[in-house]
Amino acid sequence: MHTNIDKYRNKVEFTVGRTFKASTSEGRLWDEGDICVGFNRGNAFKGISFVERPDAIRVNSDESLAVAKTFEQIVRDSGVGPYDKSSNSGFWRILVVRESKVTKQILVSVVITKGHEMPEATR
Repeated sequence: MHTNIDKYRNKVEFTVGRTFKASTSEGRLWDEGDICVGFNRGNAFKGISFVERPDAIRVNSDESLAVAKTFEQIVRDSGVGPYDKSSNSGFWRILVVRESKVTKQILVSVVITKGHEMPEATR
């Protein structure tokens, strides 16, 4: 029996955040990078939290990666930032992509911060 370990996931939860950007300005060891739809990374002990691009994860389907890239552009174009746990601010939180290989259907769900209104540009 042959088992495929690549691109088999049919559900992926992407975090909306910012990439890692090294910095020593203002006594900080890191600073916020570009908006990214990917996976949480960091070091909680050091207070470092960032989102890494999902492209190198072998189990993600091409379709889910395409949805993530498209959504990342929507977030950037909206002018509204991703949610930041440390400041309890921001709008965009999570992108969930669920797909069926049999029916070729994709469900996309977006999680936002409670109490915030959808930006006008994305309605």
